[in-house]
Amino acid sequence: MMTTPADISVVIPAYNAGRYLGEAIESVRTQVLQPLEIIVVDDGSDDDTSEVVKRYPEVIYVRKENGGPASARNAGLRIAKGSVIAFHDSDDLMKPTRLADQFEYLVEHPEVDAVLGRQEIDLLDGVELPSWVRPSPLLEGATGVQLDGSIMARVDSLNRVGGFNSELTYSEGMDVLARLRDHGMNFAVLDKVIITRRVHDENMSYDTGPMIKSFPGVLHAHLKRTRGDR
Repeated sequence: MMTTPADISVVIPAYNAGRYLGEAIESVRTQVLQPLEIIVVDDGSDDDTSEVVKRYPEVIYVRKENGGPASARNAGLRIAKGSVIAFHDSDDLMKPTRLADQFEYLVEHPEVDAVLGRQEIDLLDGVELPSWVRPSPLLEGATGVQLDGSIMARVDSLNRVGGFNSELTYSEGMDVLARLRDHGMNFAVLDKVIITRRVHDENMSYDTGPMIKSFPGVLHAHLKRTRGDR
């Protein structure tokens, strides 16, 4: 049961994220509602990711062998002290009220296990707009939902479904939401921009080919579970 804002853990999976990680951490440190802890899980980086984290003594740093973003998220989930966990990508920025908005929603809706929010796109380094970006006419500048990097969920609920599928390199956010639903749990999407997704040519999702190819596998697993083969 959630009691105070101190129940929030923020987990940032990071792989060779030194270029953008400092700004990502700053966007968490300047939240209107401060979390209990910020955890950076270094997924086997060989750049200056660890040096960036050292600038922030209050940030918990965990290093592991490279295993992909789902594995890194699970490593953060395992050590999180909060009863609520928010995941944030290492190259994105939180809007100042992101944690407050999502936490308030979970408090007011005890029947909801996870809540996401809208994103806006910031193109960096002169990159072209990726094909997956579909601007919304209803939300000025918003382009849909970042399934992995905007999730705030109840820790108990994520643990009940086994966390993220570490065998997936892409679409792990879609998969965990499907498994929540398969287990009779609920998630919601705030109709509000809560993160700035910074798009650059080093993004895993900039090349959509591998990401799109992962969708059928996630859907197939979901259909198997709904038929009772969990």
